[in-house]
Amino acid sequence: MAETTLEERQSLREQAYQRFIRGYFKQALSNYQQALEKSFALKDTLKTDDDGIAVVNRCLCDDYLSLAKTTYCQYRFDQAGQYCDQSYQYATQLSDPVRIAHCLDAYGNIKKEKAKYNEALADFEAALKLKLQDSDHDKQDILMSYRYIGSTHLLIGKLDDAFAALHKVIEPEKFKLRLLTDVTNIELLESFHELGLAYCLRRQFDESLKLHQECLKLTITMLKDDTASLRLAMCYGHIGTIYGLQENYDDAVNNHNKAMKMTLPIAGEKSMQIARIYIWKAKIFQSQNRLTEAIKNMKIALEIELEIVGKNHVLVTDIYDLLATMYMSQSQFDEAHTSLQQALSIRKQLLGEHNLSVATSYVSLGNLKFLNNEFLDALMYYRKSLDMQQDILGDNSLDVASSFHNLGNAYVSLEDPDDALPAYQRALTILITILGEDHIDVAVAYDDLGRFFDRQERYQEALDMFQKSLDKHIINVGENNIVVAVMYCRIGEMHYHLGQDDLAIPLYHKSLALLKTLRADVMGAIAKTYKHLADSVLRQKNYTEALTYYKYSLAVRINQLGDTHGDVIELYEKIGSIYDKQNKYNDALLLYRRALTAKIATLGNNNLEVAEVHDTIGNLYSLQNKFDHSCASFEKALAIRKELTGNNSLEVATSYDRIATIHMHVKKYDESLKLLEKGLAIRTKCLGEDSLEVANSYSHMAAAYKCQNKFENALSYLEKGLAIKLKKIGENSIEVAESYNNIATIYQYQKLYDMSLVLFKRSLAILINVLGENSLEVTSAITNIAKIYQLQGKMDNAVSMFEKSLSIRIKLMGEDDLNVADGYNSLGYCYFKQHRYDIALSHYQRVLTIRTSAGNDTTIEVANAHNSIGYVYQAQSQYQNALEEFMKAIPIQKNIVGMNGLDVGISHRNIGRIHDKQHNYKYASLLFQKSLTIQIETYKNHHLGICEGYYDVSRNLAQQNNFVDAIEKYQKSLTVAILLCGENNVHAALTYNDIGCIYQLQSRYNDCLAMYDKALKMRLDGLGHNSLAVAMSYNNMGSLLESQSKYKQALQNYRKAWNIWLAVLGVNNVKLALSSANIASIYTLQGKYTNALTLFENAATTLIKFVGENDIYYAILCNKIGNVYYLQGNYVDALKMHQIAFDIQQKILDGNNVHAADSHRNSGMVYMSQGKYELALLTLEQSLEILRTILTEKNLSVTYVRNCIGNTFLLQGKLNDALTIYQQSLMLHQQLLGEKCVITAKSYGVLGCVYYKMHKYDEALTNCQKCICILEELNENTYLDFAVAYSNLGLIYKAMGKYTDAFQMFEKCLNMEIEFIGDNSFNIADTYNNIGLLYQSQGQYEKAIVAHEKALSIRKKLGGENCLQIAGSYHNIALINLLQKKYDDALSLSKQALEIQLAIYGELTSDIAKLYFNIGLIYLAMDDRQTAIDMLEKSISISTKLVGEDCLEIAQCLDTIAKIYEADDKPEKSRANVYKAARIQWKIIGSDKLTKIKAQAGFQVRFKSQEYYDNLLGELQQSVGIRVHTWIDFRTDVLCLNNVVGYTRQLTESIKPNYLKPLQKKDKKIRHQSDDKIKTERSLYPGFPAVEESYGHASELYKMDQDSIIMLPSVPGLQLILPAQSLDSNVQITLTTFYTDPPYINGIPNRSGYQLIPLSPIVRIEPNQKLLNNDQDKNIILQIPLTVASEFRQKFGLKSVSYLKFRILSRTKTDNVWREQNLDYQYRKNENGSSCLAITIDELADYLVTTSVESPKRLLYANKFPSYQKEISVVSYLSEIHSNTNRVHLKIIIIDMFEDVAKVLEKIPEKFRHTRVSISELENITVPNGTYNVEFKEDELQCVHDDAVIQSIDINWNSHFCYVLNYQCLLKSANKTLDKLASITIWSANAEQEFQPRVCNLTMVGVQSLEEYDTTGNTCSEFITLKRLQELLVPTDIRSTLAVVADKISNDWIKLATVLDCDIETDSIDLLKQTSAEKALAWLQKWYRQRGYRATVDRIVDALGCIDRLDIIDELKDAIKLSNQNS
Repeated sequence: MAETTLEERQSLREQAYQRFIRGYFKQALSNYQQALEKSFALKDTLKTDDDGIAVVNRCLCDDYLSLAKTTYCQYRFDQAGQYCDQSYQYATQLSDPVRIAHCLDAYGNIKKEKAKYNEALADFEAALKLKLQDSDHDKQDILMSYRYIGSTHLLIGKLDDAFAALHKVIEPEKFKLRLLTDVTNIELLESFHELGLAYCLRRQFDESLKLHQECLKLTITMLKDDTASLRLAMCYGHIGTIYGLQENYDDAVNNHNKAMKMTLPIAGEKSMQIARIYIWKAKIFQSQNRLTEAIKNMKIALEIELEIVGKNHVLVTDIYDLLATMYMSQSQFDEAHTSLQQALSIRKQLLGEHNLSVATSYVSLGNLKFLNNEFLDALMYYRKSLDMQQDILGDNSLDVASSFHNLGNAYVSLEDPDDALPAYQRALTILITILGEDHIDVAVAYDDLGRFFDRQERYQEALDMFQKSLDKHIINVGENNIVVAVMYCRIGEMHYHLGQDDLAIPLYHKSLALLKTLRADVMGAIAKTYKHLADSVLRQKNYTEALTYYKYSLAVRINQLGDTHGDVIELYEKIGSIYDKQNKYNDALLLYRRALTAKIATLGNNNLEVAEVHDTIGNLYSLQNKFDHSCASFEKALAIRKELTGNNSLEVATSYDRIATIHMHVKKYDESLKLLEKGLAIRTKCLGEDSLEVANSYSHMAAAYKCQNKFENALSYLEKGLAIKLKKIGENSIEVAESYNNIATIYQYQKLYDMSLVLFKRSLAILINVLGENSLEVTSAITNIAKIYQLQGKMDNAVSMFEKSLSIRIKLMGEDDLNVADGYNSLGYCYFKQHRYDIALSHYQRVLTIRTSAGNDTTIEVANAHNSIGYVYQAQSQYQNALEEFMKAIPIQKNIVGMNGLDVGISHRNIGRIHDKQHNYKYASLLFQKSLTIQIETYKNHHLGICEGYYDVSRNLAQQNNFVDAIEKYQKSLTVAILLCGENNVHAALTYNDIGCIYQLQSRYNDCLAMYDKALKMRLDGLGHNSLAVAMSYNNMGSLLESQSKYKQALQNYRKAWNIWLAVLGVNNVKLALSSANIASIYTLQGKYTNALTLFENAATTLIKFVGENDIYYAILCNKIGNVYYLQGNYVDALKMHQIAFDIQQKILDGNNVHAADSHRNSGMVYMSQGKYELALLTLEQSLEILRTILTEKNLSVTYVRNCIGNTFLLQGKLNDALTIYQQSLMLHQQLLGEKCVITAKSYGVLGCVYYKMHKYDEALTNCQKCICILEELNENTYLDFAVAYSNLGLIYKAMGKYTDAFQMFEKCLNMEIEFIGDNSFNIADTYNNIGLLYQSQGQYEKAIVAHEKALSIRKKLGGENCLQIAGSYHNIALINLLQKKYDDALSLSKQALEIQLAIYGELTSDIAKLYFNIGLIYLAMDDRQTAIDMLEKSISISTKLVGEDCLEIAQCLDTIAKIYEADDKPEKSRANVYKAARIQWKIIGSDKLTKIKAQAGFQVRFKSQEYYDNLLGELQQSVGIRVHTWIDFRTDVLCLNNVVGYTRQLTESIKPNYLKPLQKKDKKIRHQSDDKIKTERSLYPGFPAVEESYGHASELYKMDQDSIIMLPSVPGLQLILPAQSLDSNVQITLTTFYTDPPYINGIPNRSGYQLIPLSPIVRIEPNQKLLNNDQDKNIILQIPLTVASEFRQKFGLKSVSYLKFRILSRTKTDNVWREQNLDYQYRKNENGSSCLAITIDELADYLVTTSVESPKRLLYANKFPSYQKEISVVSYLSEIHSNTNRVHLKIIIIDMFEDVAKVLEKIPEKFRHTRVSISELENITVPNGTYNVEFKEDELQCVHDDAVIQSIDINWNSHFCYVLNYQCLLKSANKTLDKLASITIWSANAEQEFQPRVCNLTMVGVQSLEEYDTTGNTCSEFITLKRLQELLVPTDIRSTLAVVADKISNDWIKLATVLDCDIETDSIDLLKQTSAEKALAWLQKWYRQRGYRATVDRIVDALGCIDRLDIIDELKDAIKLSNQNS
């Protein structure tokens, strides 16, 4: 019976054990209770002897102990204690030491759970002692004791003791149990978990994980594949916890889920194990910053534990503590406080007031108060905790050390580092005492102390602490450890803070290498290290690399933590800050918005951190000038702060300041000041009136007043702030130095530089006193002083201070530090402003060397250094070097800020300016536009960068003489400048100045003066009198006055500029030299040639010294010196100087530039004066060709050179040619400048001069009077122009015999010249000369001689004895002496004149020929007839050599010789000469004119009287002072030559012949083109220069061994590209264009029912022949402009021209038949944005591009192309009828048929569009350009004004698309029903034009609204719809698909290329092509060629979907659908 009971009992216990070890505690408990019952039953069955009692007692002892362990595992510790008491009682009775030991183990575990660690340790040690006494005791049982002891030491923080105990259980390193046999006690396996925890506390996570995994493995082995075990579940839980600590959250969650899944069926939902798993999961969520989920899981755990152990249990307090930490993370401080108070209350109740657990609660409460910024309360709790711990544990305890550490934290927050440091050090001392110097916790303490020093910014001490920590970590855990890797990162951070990035970066890399080697999944530490590495790289300005590291860190963090974790948010903000630095504000906003969303998700809307992000977003909007958005963000932040901190907190005051700043930006200064005052009031209330924060508020107020230029108010507030600082912290403080600095800055703005300097120096003195002389702050103060010296023009002082600053930086940082580079940069800029370019260059190169040697040559500072060097080269005119430097900067900038970054835009501007200097205006224009686009995209709204961008574009347009567009852009620049800086600012001054320059070029002198005055006033107000900008204004004023011939005033202004430059820059500098040259120019115009030459040569010497001889300024100066030599008649030296200038220009600018054109022109003028007319013409043509290449034909600079050519023709006697050129100039001036312009007036004056020379006095008079009339109407004060006009008018009156009128004109001229240019001037000498001629014509010889002698005296004084003007005076006086019969005097003077002119001209000039003629007459008068004949024959010989035999001067000589022979009775010789003379005169003049002239001149065939000779000498051979107006040269750096014909050479009033034959008119090949006016307006390409009636053509010799490109300038976009070896021989290739008119377009094949649409001109390539080479790599390309394709696209509403199906037609001369060709083509746009088609051709032939539309209706008129005729629509309206007068207004509007009628009508006021009128006969007809007459014929309407009955209308479709006829009409009968109103008849004013007259009736229709018109301007019923058109168009193919994609893809083309085929490179295309569309198309075509049939539309669509370009997919679908329908 007893044995049976024992067996049953044993069976029950075995079942219970199996259930116990698997965690089925309830079932196990039941089995153990049944076993207990069996044990009690043994009492009745066993004998009562000692043995029987012992057996029963042993059974009862074991059963009660098993029950105790089971209930302990159920956390029923009281019940477990009771069972343990029972077991211990029986064990004592048995005196069984083993059972007593087991009971003691059970007691110890229960006490341990109740936090009675010392009592627990005593029990465990007593048990171990008992076990060890038994030598045969079970080894596993002994190890269990060591396990219990080790786990307890672990709980109390004795890590070494814990390791010592646990290592007796488990072998270190091997991680095996110290057993010789297999483990049988599964509880022993818990040792692995406990040792794993110990390693975890040492942060040796890998070892910890191995231990937990070994435990799992052994557990599975012992359980024999039974996975349903609570122990297994706990193994998975521990493993998951370690994964969580390694931030491997996925594996952590997976393991915890396994644990949960395994535990639920065993322990149920309400079990402590499930609660533990919820706690583990909550900690993972907390680590991921998923606090809401963490709290949820923790509350579930709390609920379970409360249900199991009740409210008052120590275990529950741990959850309350953990919950509190989570609440604290969410800033839910009230909830956290509640949890901690509950924990404290329970602990006090259970454990008493004086207990370590209570101390722990105090620590947690202290932490809560600490986080809530209640630092004093935190300090109180920490002290409570410390006192309790010291009392319980003594001074040397780990808990005490921890409390000292907490105290240190509190002291730091209370800004009491002096108390904090001892606390930290005390903690460290305790740890060293307890644990030893090399203990891991000591290493951690050193780490904590390092963090303290880090927070105190005592980085060197922090570095020392971290280094010690690292060393001790390496001792404890070895180098290959995560903690060591992290320490390397932390030490790197300290080096970063010390500015030692070079030391930090290798440490980061070392940390990363360790982390990656140790464990691939420790991604959190890797991410953190990447972040710090990015910080260092970022400081080196390597934004791209920093972004890479930040993004890697971000990707890891998001993957680990989710997108709402704090670390992720920080990275969002870091990346956003880089985008901010790169000016990628939209990208930055995207990142900060993500950060905002994440913070709101984790912290809620109302959180101070959320407010900070709102502030950052507001700042970004502010940088984009989106001030409304910015203000909204700041106000959100303000609202949050008000709600959280109240209305009167310091945080709210800060928000007020930020919003106030925005109000300042938008000029709302009152609102700004109100907010600043609120902020000030808050700070005053919170901190008192004398706080530093209040002083800072005063600074903000000062800034607001400074923005309003209320400097006195600003000073008042700054002085208040200074007073507070002086009171609070005394004079010697950095804050006071800062205040002095701010006040000094205000004085600087007020231009009070002396006062500013005093305060800057005071600030410097304070900084030196506080920081010592050697500090970076001191160097900044010195730099401020240097800048003031710079502003004062004290450049030497500035240089000295900059050098001092630099020397300190070198001393502090070494020669190669970046701060030193900044010093070199400032000094280099100072030298640059002094024009000491070589020194500046060396400094900038040093800057570049330092920045590149810093380890990264791709930073933005390196790019800036390249730009600075480029600026110096640019200033030295070394444009190629400058270009190379600017180009070096661009790749760096693109890499850092992207393709469209602001720095890239600035580089585009820099490069554009170089091309501008090189006169490559078109390319410069593209670059300026790119730069402007980037700045607009960057800044969005108004910004000074945009102002500058518009300025560059404007200046470029002005240089191309596109004045209208230039002024429009200048106005935009001006608007931005005024909006940003107010009405008076230097930016606006610069713009006003440039607008003034344009007005000056247009001769709008009054407008120009107004602009210059504005600019000058602004500069004086803003910059003071001694400013370089003010000097420039004076310089411009001088230039204007010079243009107006006000030389004295001009000189005064030039001298003002010179004095400023001297004062500011010193004696030797480039600006002063150029200013001297301007003064010399005035001396030149005043005839003071010697003075001018002296100044010019001095200026040249200075220029050579500073910029060398190869400089553009030196070349300009050479030209000016050459002009002086020219005016002196020193032609050899003049030519030499012009050649030097040209050589320099060719070397610098490659020869094709405006300056070279000037040099050619100047040389041409010299050749002209030398009488070398052909050479002059050749040189002038070279000048003209250069200007045409650079500019256009329609350009004022071109007309200037053309007028010089006209002068040459005039001197050659080619009067008709001269007249043609001047007439063309007049037309161009009218077109460019209008009728009312000074230059146009001068053109009329010049025409008058030519007519005068042609003896067409009426025409001459009319044109000269027009000139004067315009000048008087303009009232531009152009006095010299008036004087010239009066002088010329006087000569005309003289020639007409109106001597009184002539004298009045000369007198007006003389008085004006004396008043405005002084007594001594060549102009005045010329006027005296003309007065002398007038007296001579009247026979008043004495007065004439007096006038001529006055002229001679002035000329001698100005030009010396041997100048041309003196020769003219000698000549004229000689003629008067001859008339007075003073033959010897006459002969002497004439010979003197001849000698001077021969020395200057040489013999072959027309002037010499005239002198020989005159000398011949003198000899004739002296009766020396043979010598006379010799002289006359010399004259004939020279004239014949110059101009041929047909010349009136030769005829005159022959006539004179005939008279001599007649007097000598030699009739045959006389008759022969008479016949020769008559033949010439008859041929040139004609019979009628000849008779008239001879009658006027006294010509009679037989006439010998002296009167004949008097008339001959008096009228035909005088040196006439006819003047051609001075032309403005449109570049201020080249001297304006005075092109006055009569100034420098002797001309007669005789008629000069026209030796050039009239141009042969070509056959009329184009219909409607008989009228010459229409021909000149016709243009192949609308908006471009007109072509001749024939066709544009270009011819070039093709050479086999080289590639050729043939272009036609008049047809932009037309190119023929012929690679080498395309033809079998060298051949002349001619490219010709034809209009698509009959007969050329006849015979083109077309399908029935289709309308042919020609899209291009016809292009003919001659000779017609096949091409040899046409392989894929060397295609022969013909690019044809599609001149009407865009118009066609707009008409039919197509999205792109590329949708068209292009038909390419060709023909050859052999068969002359058009055939459609299947050729490869590519749609593209040229540089002007116009459509072109590039065709691969295989034959030289005629080509034409067309398209077809299926329609019987003629959608486009066949002869419509190009724009010389239009198909028209006509609309007519009546206004409302005036009720009193019955008057009504009639409008007839003729509109281009393809324009939008509705838009036209919108511009006409509604009152004129009351009633619609129908008009017949004019709809849909074609109207060519031309003049038309329109006659009104009344019916019911009567035209009120007679002069309106017949109106003339000039139609030019190239300039206007709509013309309006207006009639004021009377309604005859107001009550009559209106039907026919009137009729109009329209006919062409040109009889040759093919236009049939039209009679059109006007009838009533009624009121009609604009909505009744469609976009084409016609009623919808009359026109084909877009849908129908899509049905008619020929389908598109894959190539057109490529074109559509390329046209739309923009900058996403690289993304598309990467998705489509990453193997096809993009770099070369990106470099070679200009626009995104070109790049995209080139790549897509390359892809299509290489991939063949695999290149499909479907693949393109898929790729577009991948890059989110659905807009393009929609367009492609439309095109594909259209293609399918047509197919």
